[in-house]
Amino acid sequence: MQEAEAFKRLYPEEYLDRFLVKDIRPDGRGLRSTREISVHASPLSSAPGSAVVRMGNTTVITSVELGLFDLGEESVAGRLEHELDVGPLGTTHNNGSIARNRQQTSAVSGRVRQILCRSIDLGSLKLSEPGEEASPGGGKAWALHVKSVCLSLDGCLFDATLASAVAALATLRFPRRLEQLGEDAAGEDGG
Repeated sequence: MQEAEAFKRLYPEEYLDRFLVKDIRPDGRGLRSTREISVHASPLSSAPGSAVVRMGNTTVITSVELGLFDLGEESVAGRLEHELDVGPLGTTHNNGSIARNRQQTSAVSGRVRQILCRSIDLGSLKLSEPGEEASPGGGKAWALHVKSVCLSLDGCLFDATLASAVAALATLRFPRRLEQLGEDAAGEDGG
């Protein structure tokens, strides 16, 4: 077993080629088969939205926290932020350096944020009085803080993170009254 691991580390392309010529992956799956996927919605009762996605041996949990911010002179929409934490698991994946893995994690998080921002009408996150038109300056809007944490990593980080973030947003519950949000988030200032 140690010889195979050494060969994989020293000659990664040749290692993969041995599988590809047989139309299989190193984990035994066919080239066109997908990893088994499971989604558990709302595992965190304290978060307004959350989900756990397991894709193969990669597991990502995502929570969504709500905040309010004052709209600036040019802003008419809410905002969405995404953060991905791979922690010490990322230091051993793909035999890369910690810095390279941090770059990859940042790139995955940025792509997830881009997709989510294109998929969500951020203008609908503005709080407005009935009949009020969306206009720059004044008012408040929701800020969605989407945080994903990779609990186990065995490839497909982007897919698992995106699926977990989408599932968490699908479970998102907004408070009926702003008092339910709490003092900390209601006093947030992000203009």
